[in-house]
Amino acid sequence: MTDQTDPPATALPYLTPGTRAALASLLVAAICLALEERADWLWEWPDAWTLPVTDWISQGLGWLFELIRPVVRVISTLLRYPMEWVNVALVETPWPLIIGATVALGWYAGGLSLALLSAIGLGFVLASGYWVEGMNTLALVFVSVPLALILGLFIGIWANESPRARPWIEATLDLMQTVPTFAYLTPLLLLFGFGPVVGLIASAIYAAPPMARNTLLGLQRVEAEVKEAGIMAGATRRQQLALVEIPAASTQIMIGVNQSLMAALSMVIIAAVIGG
Repeated sequence: MTDQTDPPATALPYLTPGTRAALASLLVAAICLALEERADWLWEWPDAWTLPVTDWISQGLGWLFELIRPVVRVISTLLRYPMEWVNVALVETPWPLIIGATVALGWYAGGLSLALLSAIGLGFVLASGYWVEGMNTLALVFVSVPLALILGLFIGIWANESPRARPWIEATLDLMQTVPTFAYLTPLLLLFGFGPVVGLIASAIYAAPPMARNTLLGLQRVEAEVKEAGIMAGATRRQQLALVEIPAASTQIMIGVNQSLMAALSMVIIAAVIGG
């Protein structure tokens, strides 16, 4: 009969990385408390040690803005024309015609309920005395949404076609969807100044990431058999993308269209603060 002895117990239990980090934090706190009377810099950062980071950033941004300002002015001028054309077309069109066309379109797209909702909404805007302002907002949406959809579609296709660029594009889209909406307006105000063009560009930039995300997701979800069918038919890469993969991903892309429209509408309201 053999003796079975228990293994010797370790002196200290195994410490997880979280426990080690907590103990290290407590040790540092104890050292700081012990040096409270001798090291004032532990409680208040000396002014002599402060780096002029704000001045460096201001100077760098000022140099960059002055460098790209001529290009920005050209873009602003080009975008102002479609804004003015759509704005004039909506404002100068008789209100019964706009309401009637909207109700007819709502009836065709969603039935009687959507038609009644369109009539009540536009009727309320008219009765409230904000018809011109409402048409200005609608003009901004009519121009910014197609711009965001085109931009997002090309970004999504680029991310799908370039595996090297995809991580950088996805990281940029994550950052754009995380940054608060007012953060878009500050650099645009410095470049374009106050006016409707700023609201147009801010709405397009804010609404483009949902379209890009859904375009990339839809293209990635296309079945391998569908792609192979296009290759076997002798289609080039552009033909396969335009005639096979994008139509196969149309459902997911339309979700991106819906989300971009909602994002543009939310940004338009914020852009009104800066005269957009």
